[in-house]
Amino acid sequence: MLLWQVALLCMKPCVSGFDIFALKQHIFYGIEQLLYPSRCLKCGVHLDATPNNSTPMDTCFCDQCMALGFSLINEPYCIKCGLEFLQGCNDNHVCQTCLKTPLKLNKVRASAQYQGILKDAIHLFKYQSKISVAKVLENLMFQTFEKHFSKEPIDLVMPVPLHKKRLKKRGFNQAYILIRHFKKFYEKKWGEKPTWEIDTLALRRIKKTDPQTGFDINQRKKNLKHAF
Repeated sequence: MLLWQVALLCMKPCVSGFDIFALKQHIFYGIEQLLYPSRCLKCGVHLDATPNNSTPMDTCFCDQCMALGFSLINEPYCIKCGLEFLQGCNDNHVCQTCLKTPLKLNKVRASAQYQGILKDAIHLFKYQSKISVAKVLENLMFQTFEKHFSKEPIDLVMPVPLHKKRLKKRGFNQAYILIRHFKKFYEKKWGEKPTWEIDTLALRRIKKTDPQTGFDINQRKKNLKHAF
């Protein structure tokens, strides 16, 4: 089947004339899928070997795993912490939690709900070193960044650093992996360089902390005190 697919890709006509570069891309992709067929990163079943230059979630996960759900955060939401209001209101406003305990930040935004297949994707990326998932997550993050911060007077985009011992153990900083291509994405979209820079040196983690998993908000604050 994959051999026949490679042949079909080679014979596919180009709409705007003979495009040798596009033809090579199709051939190389077909050979790659023949030698290293795509599998669902969660359950391991084979995925359809169809070329796709975009990077939606279904390039990493099968239909059955995608059925676990994937929900982008939509309006209405808290204008401070970004929490989505699921019912009972129609307009964006400050949530009760932020009214009670104001953030020391201008605003926080997330791309999607931490549940379903996205939660699995983050765990696979962060704890099982499935770096290929980053292609999906980084695009989601950049879209959110553009939507909510494109008009903000930003100077630096800074990934939260890991302590050197944890970085050595994990082998990569997931926060940096997710923003490392932001400048390229921006330049491709707008045809110019951004006014901000990506800075990985100004912020350092000087204290090795316990993993935040399982901590409530107060325990997280205490755990991170004097960590940077």
